[in-house]
Amino acid sequence: MGWLVVSVLTLISFGVTAWLIAKYNLSIYIFDDHYTKYSYWAYSKPYTRIPAYFVGIVTAWILDELEQRGITRETRSLSAFAKTSAKVVAAICFAILTFLVFAPTTDFGTNKNSWSIFTSIMFIDFSRPLWAICFGVLTLLCYYDYLPLVNGFLSHSWWTPLARLTYGAYLVHPLVIKLAAGRSIQFYTFNSWDMSYRFVGNVVFAYSGSCVLWVLCERPFMTIFSPARKPRAKGAERASHERHNTISESNGGSASDVSRGNSLPDCSVSVGTDSSPDVLVSVEKSGISLPRTGDGRP
Repeated sequence: MGWLVVSVLTLISFGVTAWLIAKYNLSIYIFDDHYTKYSYWAYSKPYTRIPAYFVGIVTAWILDELEQRGITRETRSLSAFAKTSAKVVAAICFAILTFLVFAPTTDFGTNKNSWSIFTSIMFIDFSRPLWAICFGVLTLLCYYDYLPLVNGFLSHSWWTPLARLTYGAYLVHPLVIKLAAGRSIQFYTFNSWDMSYRFVGNVVFAYSGSCVLWVLCERPFMTIFSPARKPRAKGAERASHERHNTISESNGGSASDVSRGNSLPDCSVSVGTDSSPDVLVSVEKSGISLPRTGDGRP
């Protein structure tokens, strides 16, 4: 059912996005009204971006299915064919990611607005899901340690602080970008220095906001809702306390000694039952004996 729901919603998203591109002549060219219309109708709408999120969900499903079938990190194939295939697949993923980064340059400069409606549909509709699929595949290959160098780099401990802040930065960075744009009193000047300053400023302010969000929201809620240790049952605690008092008092000690952990340092206690309802308690320690009943039992 889950696969069916994800498939249907993904197809609906593709269809809606394609219809919006064709109806409003949307394009990725950023320096005219094409991008204004694209950012409004298709860029920021959740129903056009959700296929990429579904890729993350499906990746987790695939990993769970593989593990249920016995394909774990310990039982993975270590044959030369498996290792070579993993490297080939990884190389294809990196090639696709590189293509997706540089493909928009073919619609800029002297070639601006050269893309047809079909080209825009193909890129806008499928670039993000394809991007997510490539990273999903690389994630699985790293999980099964088929890419030890990539896995070692991405799983290094120095990424831990940033990993805790990335989702907060994802939530905060649109606010930073829109605030800077909304307070601008002049059009942007696009050059390498201006882009570098904006990039550094956006990163610094986004992660600073994420730190505040983590301190005020994420960390407190993690503390509040983290699984707490279950308290000991009061009955069991009371019985244990009474037993310690009985043992201590029978050997000349005090209850306070037991509570401080000063008595019976090398004592082993075993409890057992026989056909009678009495409970037999034996304490094995040199120089310590318990009172015995009339039949000789402790």
